[in-house]
Amino acid sequence: MTKARDLANLISTGNPLSDGALAASEVSGLHAVATSGAYANLTGKPTLATVATSGAYADVTGTPSLATVATSGAYSDLSGSPSGDSLLPSQSGNTGKFLTSNGSAASWADAGGGAYELIQKTTISSNVSTITFTSISAPQEQLLLIFNGLKADSNNWHLHLRFLDSSGNNMTSTNYYQYGSQRFGYEDNGGGGQTQSSIKLTHNSSACYYHTVTSLQGHYNIYGFGTDKPFLRGVAVYPNSGDETIGNHIAARCDSAPASSGGTTSAQIQLFLSNGASNFTSGSVYLYKLV
Repeated sequence: MTKARDLANLISTGNPLSDGALAASEVSGLHAVATSGAYANLTGKPTLATVATSGAYADVTGTPSLATVATSGAYSDLSGSPSGDSLLPSQSGNTGKFLTSNGSAASWADAGGGAYELIQKTTISSNVSTITFTSISAPQEQLLLIFNGLKADSNNWHLHLRFLDSSGNNMTSTNYYQYGSQRFGYEDNGGGGQTQSSIKLTHNSSACYYHTVTSLQGHYNIYGFGTDKPFLRGVAVYPNSGDETIGNHIAARCDSAPASSGGTTSAQIQLFLSNGASNFTSGSVYLYKLV
């Protein structure tokens, strides 16, 4: 009868079952989580790491140490990556060559076309006594010297060329040889022979010396540069009075002592004047090499 009496008392007090439903608020002794369902209302919960709620890799502890490239994806962040030069064929002994391919492998090859490459240009804007080319890099087998509009500070001048060693010294003071056909367009005056300390690029006839108002043009092919026996051939011309064009064909060589016997090799080229003229006053000089 005890349980029946308890139920009767419950029903008679406030009539909680009159609507046929039992509300949580009408039940005593329930924990907050019973009605909230919230994890926060649990007691005795385990302690979770931050990653449990963030899901971020950065919040994971004990992760492996990754290189920067793992997240950047950049080739520049790779360590020990090959350099560009290491991917090329061997460069030893291939100065001045170009990269080519046969469709399966890369290799070096000589440049085609036989083009001339400018080494140095000198433009004369004030008086200079010499014009010297000092930085003549390989290849040196064929050089081309061109001068345009050269003028001097005196009448009756001659243009000379000499080969210098790497210290700027004349290779020989006695053994330059030249042969030429002077004064074409006016009269032929062939001649030549051994000179002393340079190659005279202009002719010897006293009737055809150059003047301060006259400009000299010319071009010379130079062979064997870098050896102890460089040589050249070419022509220099200038307009004379009236309808004359006067000039000089020449072939010449420097016959210095062999390098194997203590002689020197050609490393520089120098132009200078003689016969009363001291300075170049205007004009341009170009030195090219065949590549």
